[in-house]
Amino acid sequence: MALCRADVKLDVCTGCLNETISRVKLDCPNNKEAIGWSADCTLRYSNTNLSEKLEINPQTCLYNTGSTADEYFQLRLGELLSDLRNKAAAGGALLKYAAGNSSLRASERLYALVQCTPDLSEGDCNHCLDKAATDGIRRCCLKQRGCRVLSPSCNLRFETYPFVEAGAEFPPPPSPSGDRQKEEEEPNKSKRTPVLVASLSVIFGVAVVSISGFLIWKRRNNQDTEYREIQLLDLVEGRIDM
Repeated sequence: MALCRADVKLDVCTGCLNETISRVKLDCPNNKEAIGWSADCTLRYSNTNLSEKLEINPQTCLYNTGSTADEYFQLRLGELLSDLRNKAAAGGALLKYAAGNSSLRASERLYALVQCTPDLSEGDCNHCLDKAATDGIRRCCLKQRGCRVLSPSCNLRFETYPFVEAGAEFPPPPSPSGDRQKEEEEPNKSKRTPVLVASLSVIFGVAVVSISGFLIWKRRNNQDTEYREIQLLDLVEGRIDM
């Protein structure tokens, strides 16, 4: 199963997934399950069916080393993540994603995005993001000015600088009774293509890539931001007891 961040371009998505596949093949060639996270994509392999299955753990995060004790910051963060969570969970079968921003004190703003794998139900997506926004933040990045919380079925990120790709636009959720062939023929539906193509390319890749039990992270630092990785799992020689 593959999930690219909904605002990234197709070539970025494809490159991210190809790199993650290569890392899995190189680092962990013999195990039965794997999950790889990057700033732009998530890739999962398993010998069991992953479709429509909520997986909150394992969970990890990256956090901005800048901190704040401002209670107003925490209040606005909670409000923003709650609003985005509801919007993402209500998305259609092709996209469960939301991004937005909120004003802080003076001219400062808070930016955030949330995303679930689109196969989840509305309730499961809502629950996954709620756990990320509560347990995930509380365990590793409470009072930090930026953080990424990563779970197999969902992820969230917040910062005090804009990080969503400029100009990203997203189509409305498809009608449950809509005709798939008709949707493919409509020009204004073309922006769904990156998500679909990425998923199909990885389905092909799964057939030729060994499956593993490692977690893989790739950090991409903002030029003004130092990130620190926190692992919320007990690892033995890099392997997870699943």
